[in-house]
Amino acid sequence: MKSETTESEVVDESTVAKKPRLSLVVILAMLLGALLMVGLGATLLHLQSSKAARGEVLALKKELKEKGAAYESLIMQMEALSGQVELLKENAVARSSGAGESHAEAGGAAPAETVAETGTKPASVGEKTAPPKTVPLETVLPEPVPTPRTKKPKSDKPNCALVGKSKEEQEETLKRCISLIDPPK
Repeated sequence: MKSETTESEVVDESTVAKKPRLSLVVILAMLLGALLMVGLGATLLHLQSSKAARGEVLALKKELKEKGAAYESLIMQMEALSGQVELLKENAVARSSGAGESHAEAGGAAPAETVAETGTKPASVGEKTAPPKTVPLETVLPEPVPTPRTKKPKSDKPNCALVGKSKEEQEETLKRCISLIDPPK
């Protein structure tokens, strides 16, 4: 009987030894495969986010170029307008000095008094002034949009503006406008 028991033990051991066991190599290979899958997924997500970031950067660069061009256009317009303002100032000074000279010849105020009244100094003959840089308005300013013109109804209020009137007309206008504000009692 002893031989039977030993044989049964041997048979049991052989059946036990045939059970499949996961070896260390198989376990490491599975872990390496899982790590590669995680790494591949992270790489794909990183590429997608970097592609989106590149698209945003390109859009911002394009917008920045457009704004830069608009800024340069505004600078050119301001330079053109400042040159025109300087021309208008010079023209106004020339007119006021010309009016002062004609008024002085008629026995009126001297040009120095005209300068004191207007607050501007006319350019002297020997004084050098740099001509302002001018740009044609057609190239700088956009075309104006035509608007429909409507007639303004005339108001029954008298005009109390004093600009551009002689002293006598200014006095009459002041008397009339004051009498409108404070009617005589």
